[in-house]
Amino acid sequence: MGRGTTPVKFKNELGQRLRSARIVAGYKTQEEAAKAIGVELSRYSKWERGRSPIPAQYVQSICTLYDIDANYLFDVNAIVRRAAG
Repeated sequence: MGRGTTPVKFKNELGQRLRSARIVAGYKTQEEAAKAIGVELSRYSKWERGRSPIPAQYVQSICTLYDIDANYLFDVNAIVRRAAG
């Protein structure tokens, strides 16, 4: 997480990046995305709202579906910058 980032803030930011990636990938609704990933809508919705973390077993599916890197999803570059700063 890095300095200055609380677990709540981290999950909220992760949810925002997940939502952005979904929209850019062309999935207009959470329902479409949840179905493509193979999870219930309620579960996916919690990820985007920052209510629960994304379980590790779904990260690769999300990255493949949205054509993104896990580093983007978890904002690894920002974490490294905060730790170095």
